[in-house]
Amino acid sequence: ASLVEKFGPEPGEADEPTAREAPGTSHRDRVIAILQHYSPENLANADTLLAKYAGREEELIMNLVKKFGPEPGEADEPSAREAPGTSHRDRVIAILQHYSPENLANADTLLAKYAG
Repeated sequence: ASLVEKFGPEPGEADEPTAREAPGTSHRDRVIAILQHYSPENLANADTLLAKYAGREEELIMNLVKKFGPEPGEADEPSAREAPGTSHRDRVIAILQHYSPENLANADTLLAKYAG
């Protein structure tokens, strides 16, 4: 997680569009999808929530994701970190190659430092 926080998403993850990046997916559609999936009894409150968070819709969506879980569809798509046969070392090397090639020689040192 530290490398991802420092440099950004693992290579390959940012290249695949998610529900939030898909063309034509409005904030309203995303809020409704989250509520339908996790809390259908609150679906009638979607427009009220959107009005309350007008101009801060991403904040609303982040709060819903924190409360309920990932946006529907996101958890269903495997990422590089879940790919079978992808070791921690391979992932660290991929991140360093992509974001910080000058630190590639330190991959094993980083792995040893964060072992466990």
